[in-house]
Amino acid sequence: MVLGPDSFLSNPEGGLSAAVLNIAYQTLVNGISGQLLLQTDYKPLLDSIQLTINANGVAALDVNPIIATLQTQYDANAEQGAAYMDDFARALKQRQAVPKY
Repeated sequence: MVLGPDSFLSNPEGGLSAAVLNIAYQTLVNGISGQLLLQTDYKPLLDSIQLTINANGVAALDVNPIIATLQTQYDANAEQGAAYMDDFARALKQRQAVPKY
């Protein structure tokens, strides 16, 4: 992308400048929100992941405890359980959206 004097990014009065800034802001907010959720609400889920190494030295992540927890929540209340799973997945995806500096 080439930015010149007539570019909407170089012109703060331009109509698209606010839209571009809003998109960047929302991406940042969503990413930070996802990170905070993973460090608080979903920390027990992430802490339940277990690393195993077999006799051949091959490492594997055991996520069965996460699956069991999500299944238990879904069985208790399907609507809330599905929302919890959706929010957990969204937090994982949003974590990838925040640039690392």
